[in-house]
Amino acid sequence: MGGGGLAGLLLGGAGEVFGLDAFTLLFGRAPADMTGAFEGVLIGAAAGLAIALARRASPAYAPWFAGLPGAVIGAIVPMLGGRMLGGSLAALAASFPASRMDLSRLGELTGEPGFGPIAQSLTGALEGALFTGGVALALRLTRR
Repeated sequence: MGGGGLAGLLLGGAGEVFGLDAFTLLFGRAPADMTGAFEGVLIGAAAGLAIALARRASPAYAPWFAGLPGAVIGAIVPMLGGRMLGGSLAALAASFPASRMDLSRLGELTGEPGFGPIAQSLTGALEGALFTGGVALALRLTRR
């Protein structure tokens, strides 16, 4: 978990800095907030836990156990004020008024008028589960 958290911190922080700089360089402005080091630490630690759980689980259940920590963290990050990919895309679309990207329909599925906190938590949970489950599954397959 520590190694995953450290890797997430470094990659998330670097991705945020370079991403915001790239948007500023290319378009003259950048989104107000994008996913970064904070989210990277949490999802990286969840990936470390997912790998440990997948190693101990039977092959039939390993992907489910591996996806669980990512789903939990992915749902919690927006509640703590962070952004997963969906939140970053919504912020990006809001920064560019001519953008045709509209995530408000996902909010409508949850009864929200826009891409609100419930929709962000649900999409974050899905994103986190796919990420940690995919990492654990890939590592398990390479060990074979």
